[in-house]
Amino acid sequence: MTKELSPNRHTRTSEAQSARRDRFAQPNQAARRGRPPVWLVAVSLLLLLVAGALVLGGQQQSQTVAANPGASADGSGPGYVGGINSAAPYKRYPSVTADSEGNFRFPVSAFSDGKARFFSTALPDGKTISFFILRSSDGVIRAAFDACDVCYAAHKGYHQEGDTLVCNNCGQRFPSAKVNDVRGGCNPVPLTRIVQGDSVVIRLADLQTENRAENGQPLF
Repeated sequence: MTKELSPNRHTRTSEAQSARRDRFAQPNQAARRGRPPVWLVAVSLLLLLVAGALVLGGQQQSQTVAANPGASADGSGPGYVGGINSAAPYKRYPSVTADSEGNFRFPVSAFSDGKARFFSTALPDGKTISFFILRSSDGVIRAAFDACDVCYAAHKGYHQEGDTLVCNNCGQRFPSAKVNDVRGGCNPVPLTRIVQGDSVVIRLADLQTENRAENGQPLF
């Protein structure tokens, strides 16, 4: 004889099984509810990577900017080779002061690598003038203001690319061997320099009197 379950008993058995399934399912559902979506985790990781890259880039930029201040004319400072970066209009150059005779003296040996060294100095009237010195491709020590007769009002000056000086304002290019010899247009305005033994001498008086464009306006 087949024993049949009563409908009530069958119902109670199904309800008990459903209750057990619910008890096991609830922790998993809760865990899924507490776990962030995969796309959110991926976005968060990407943002962390971007933030880390920005911080690292800022540190490197701070180190680069901090290299120029405090550099000395004798080449002992870390920022002595300044102002040769193509992304550096409105640059900060090593500041130099004249000696008791009104002269700026630089060692000739500091320019043996052909790189232009850019400097700034404050004149007695409060103006700050920028200039550069380099040994050109023909072996001559040359000097010029960091300005030209055309673009001087922009105060962007020059940077060096290989053996060429490039105007930061208009992009015109000039061979190093033409510096100090050619004037006009976007050529760097020549600055009188004197080589005395092992020193390159720039006179404060020349900085003051030669600080002018062809139209008579001061470069700085």
